Amino acid sequence: MVSEKKIYEISAVIHAAISAHATHGDPALSPVWYEKTGDIYKKTLSSTVEFCLSRDNVTGEDIHDLWVTGQLEKGWQWGVELDSKKKRDPFLVPYRQLPAGVRMRYELTADIVRIFKDCYKL
Repeated sequence: MVSEKKIYEISAVIHAAISAHATHGDPALSPVWYEKTGDIYKKTLSSTVEFCLSRDNVTGEDIHDLWVTGQLEKGWQWGVELDSKKKRDPFLVPYRQLPAGVRMRYELTADIVRIFKDCYKL
C-alpha cells in the first residue's frame, strides 16, 4: 500500500507538470500546489493517483471515464459552458471528443503515475 504522503507528492508533481503545460511554464499563471490549490482539487487528484496506482496500464481515457462517472453520480450534466451552480460541464463527453489539450493532461497524469510506479516499485 502506498502512503498518503507519497500519493500527495505524486499529485503535486502531476499538478506542476499540468500547470507548466497549460501556462507554457509561467508560474504566475497557475496556483502553487502547496499554497493556493483548493482542497477539492487536491483530493480529486490524489484519488486519481490512487486509481492509477491500483491498476496496470491506466490510460488518459480511463482517468477521464472515472471523472465522468463521478460527476454524473453527483448530478452533473453536459453543458456548453462550465456552470457549477447548474452542475453543467462541457467536458462531460466521450474522451475522443475532448480538446487535445485536455486529453494531454489526462495522458500526462497517467504517464507520471506510471513512471513513479516503475521507478519506486509502487
